[in-house]
Amino acid sequence: LGPRMTHELAVYFSRLPSRPADDGDRELVAEGRAIYQRGMPDSNIVACVACHGPNAEGVGEIPRLGGLAYTYLKRRLQQWGEGYHGALELPMPHIASKLSRNQIEELASYLSFIK
Repeated sequence: LGPRMTHELAVYFSRLPSRPADDGDRELVAEGRAIYQRGMPDSNIVACVACHGPNAEGVGEIPRLGGLAYTYLKRRLQQWGEGYHGALELPMPHIASKLSRNQIEELASYLSFIK
């Protein structure tokens, strides 16, 4: 695809209504919501809501997380925690490196259910 067609497709897909993946573990949602909304003060981690918005809708260049697939969210958080950053700037690699396996599963589960 050429640059123009790529751009037009991106615009088209960005305007589609969002639907949650609904594929996380419902038993982990409460814990994930708490991390998302309050952060982890003992680990000096700010609440996700501060950057990603109250409904995980994203703000400006900060991406939408709400409704993304559980497996995708879980793997991305794991990759950042393992040191794979790509072109990503702070704070995500720093934050992800402080999350436990369970906390990652809780966050990914919660986010997968957000519309």
